[in-house]
Amino acid sequence: MKEFLGGKISGIFTIPSGIVTTSAKTIERIANEIPEIGVITTKSIGPEPRAGNLKLK
Repeated sequence: MKEFLGGKISGIFTIPSGIVTTSAKTIERIANEIPEIGVITTKSIGPEPRAGNLKLK
């Protein structure tokens, strides 16, 4: 186990931000079922979905 910023990281692998880390249920499942994952990087998280990028004409 490694110490980082006052916390302990148990796994040696990192999940980068992207399509896998856009759902709270998916993040929770990864955290609970894959002990080798030590860090999960997310994109912006909020209580409501965001509209996304505007389409240019």
